[in-house]
Amino acid sequence: MEETPLPSKILVGHLTSASIMALLGRLAQGLEEKGAQADLYIYGGAALTLCGTFRNAARDIDAYVPQEDSLKAMRMMAHNVSVSAGMDHSYGPFDNDYESWLDLNTISLEPMVADAGKYFTTLPFKNAALRLHTMKAEPQLALKLLRMSPTPKDHDDIVNLCDAAGVHDADRLMDVWLRHAPLLPAHVREHVDPRLFRQQWMVYELYKTNKAKRAINPCATAV
Repeated sequence: MEETPLPSKILVGHLTSASIMALLGRLAQGLEEKGAQADLYIYGGAALTLCGTFRNAARDIDAYVPQEDSLKAMRMMAHNVSVSAGMDHSYGPFDNDYESWLDLNTISLEPMVADAGKYFTTLPFKNAALRLHTMKAEPQLALKLLRMSPTPKDHDDIVNLCDAAGVHDADRLMDVWLRHAPLLPAHVREHVDPRLFRQQWMVYELYKTNKAKRAINPCATAV
């Protein structure tokens, strides 16, 4: 079986769309060799990068695998892929090789997966052993709202996801959260206080305004 070609250099912590697809291609080949199949429900920066609209790279691939047997096999194969790819870890240390590029099942997405057509888009992929699904804008936005201390990159993602989901005011933002929060594990949603969304919305609006100013004048400072 011919191996999926990999980019000449893959930077762990800065995975482009081409790198992501190449790495997943290798992962799919490993599944195929074992006669296995799996679904990979991708969210976070990797999903935004694969959409190709406003992210050009992701730190790693966050994903959910509903099949327990496939989950164990994929963790082992991801380690092998990392080694064979000679991945460059200059972006920072990680606990182990597979976690450096593939972070699986850190949050349960089972309720969303049960209605996958509503919350995910299936991507065309050449190897049937691995079926790829990327999270849509609204549930992605709900996950981003879990961040207690958002970074500038989180603010950027939230502003862009709001545009993609047609969210243009605090009421609509709260509506997105209230519809998706019940689908998330209680232990990760309980610290989110929707009453603060109006204040947060002003922060997002200010960030969006400053971003537009910098696009016109790169020397412009935040206000």
